[in-house]
Amino acid sequence: MSNSIASYGVIMGRQLDNKERWLAFAGLFIMGFTGAYNLFKCSSCLPVVGAAFGMDMGTMGFIMSVFNIAGAILAFPGAWLMRKVGAKSSLLVSAILALVGSLLGYFTDNAGLFLFSRVLEGCGYGMICVLGPNCVPRIFESKQQGLAMGIFSEWIPLGSVLSFFVAPMLFEAFGWHSLWIFSIVLDIIVIVWLLAFMKEPEVPENVLALKQQGGIAQSSSSKGLSLIHISEPTRHLRIS
Repeated sequence: MSNSIASYGVIMGRQLDNKERWLAFAGLFIMGFTGAYNLFKCSSCLPVVGAAFGMDMGTMGFIMSVFNIAGAILAFPGAWLMRKVGAKSSLLVSAILALVGSLLGYFTDNAGLFLFSRVLEGCGYGMICVLGPNCVPRIFESKQQGLAMGIFSEWIPLGSVLSFFVAPMLFEAFGWHSLWIFSIVLDIIVIVWLLAFMKEPEVPENVLALKQQGGIAQSSSSKGLSLIHISEPTRHLRIS
């Protein structure tokens, strides 16, 4: 059972083509900046959101901090979870948790449940912090990894820009609940994209590269030994 879950999204018997690689990468990137948006969306309306749940200024800080605490805690077992259930399953579970958190945050009027919703949203953020850098070398060849990682590193800046520019406009026009509606839309896009396009090869590209390098080294070593065996009798022949 665990093997079938771990193999979900794994393409057997071949490597991904270039289109498949970038479509899978797009899912990682969208999930990344969605997580960053979920983190920072409260910044522009924190006093209003806190007041809506009867929080004082000291308690309002938890709206941001519980998100980060959840992300930090979940980051530690992230790589272990990916090995157990596979990259696609891990990403989907964390994306679904983020969606549940956004839905709960939108509908609840209880302060405790609202803070719990922020914990759930933080799960998606914590997992992409770990799984994103792990997945990129698995799906891209060595010659493309630098470009892919360079683009992927922009997920936090993009999510920050999205939250600091879009969130205030939504807040001014429609109130703070509209920020959560936008989160829900992004979370759904992430889940659908991952379901449709998240793939990885049976033999990860970074493992394949190591095997190929090992084969070249072994071949070079064997050729060197052959030359020694050939040259050694020749040297003795010259001496005699």
